[in-house]
Amino acid sequence: MKICAVVAEYNPFHNGHAYHIQQIRNAGYTHVVAVMSGDYVQRGSPAIADSFLRAKAAVLGGVDLVISLPLPWSIAAAPDFAKGAVDLIKSMKIVNAVSFGCECTDDLCFAKLVDETHEKMLQEQIKKELDNGLSYPNAFAAACWEQGRAELYNFISAPNNLLGLEYCRQLKGTDIAILPIHRIGSEHDSDKVTDQFASASYIRDIFYKKYNSANELYKPYYYLPANTESLWKSAQQEGQFPLSLQKFDIAALSRLRCMTADDFLKYPYINAGLENRLFNAVHNSVTFDDACLHAKSRNFSLARIRRSLISAVLDVKPEHLQNTAPYIKVLACNSRGFDILREIKKEESPVIIMRHADSSEIDQNAKAIYNLNVAANDLFSLCTPVTSTCGNMAKTPTYIHK
Repeated sequence: MKICAVVAEYNPFHNGHAYHIQQIRNAGYTHVVAVMSGDYVQRGSPAIADSFLRAKAAVLGGVDLVISLPLPWSIAAAPDFAKGAVDLIKSMKIVNAVSFGCECTDDLCFAKLVDETHEKMLQEQIKKELDNGLSYPNAFAAACWEQGRAELYNFISAPNNLLGLEYCRQLKGTDIAILPIHRIGSEHDSDKVTDQFASASYIRDIFYKKYNSANELYKPYYYLPANTESLWKSAQQEGQFPLSLQKFDIAALSRLRCMTADDFLKYPYINAGLENRLFNAVHNSVTFDDACLHAKSRNFSLARIRRSLISAVLDVKPEHLQNTAPYIKVLACNSRGFDILREIKKEESPVIIMRHADSSEIDQNAKAIYNLNVAANDLFSLCTPVTSTCGNMAKTPTYIHK
């Protein structure tokens, strides 16, 4: 058994993701496990569908086992996002490699530049830029520019290279290999399409704008694996997909408008002074996106604002980021996925949660993270086209593909 891990959002799982999985298998890996963001993703927003539905699509698309990257790591800036995911991978103690899509596939280049990122002067400059309000990618780029590190600056200009570099930083000192796969088709967040490949953001826009409402118009299913089409269509008919952005705006703003300016200081990425800007933006906006845009400034990037506000909505606090993911929540798997789980159980790994009852075995610290995700899922259930009651995390079984 040769196991490769992938860190992903699958928001939603598309043809580019399926290509990535196939390339992992072509490289000789027999089993693929995905650490997938839960109901909320790194850009500071809810996913287009809940984690169970997206995980099911991933298994239908070729992944063997999907486990959840829970809050707070799923909405964190790149260093904490990568640390949370890689710590979870390391805790399994059976993964041979981590694969990621990027613009550079040179292992040696990653290794060389990872060493450079650990230099104290660069880290101090990055922290200084972050304190000035820049997002992490912009702070990293500014620090490289300030110190004349041209090679590193050019390398991280591609967003997937930067995230890949963060994975490598967290893997340093382990015997887990990396498997960079060259991205094909559309770039991250691009509105351009190439053959059957489109970015996840482009596909989400099609669903949100309901371009697929008439047969003659663009169909988002063209960019998704054919065997997942019935899954998405059934979920759409049942009113569980796609997420209603209008409902999310109401749910999010109803929480944010109940906060005082000082309340915002309890949440990550918020320095003194930013709390008043957030408070005013929330009270002068009618959507979550508008609030983010109103709070954005030269000193505070949109990415930082989004993560700050979504943290406030979901009550994610800085102390939640101090530990590692304390359990393995299984969302979906196939028979090879069960092979992986059997190997994990042989090790001294965190508790594996296949069903809600398994959460009774986790300790109090883990329970705090688990309950944070239960509450966030309950809010998510208010935002689907047909509103659900609370308790979907407890009621939804792990999907097992036979």
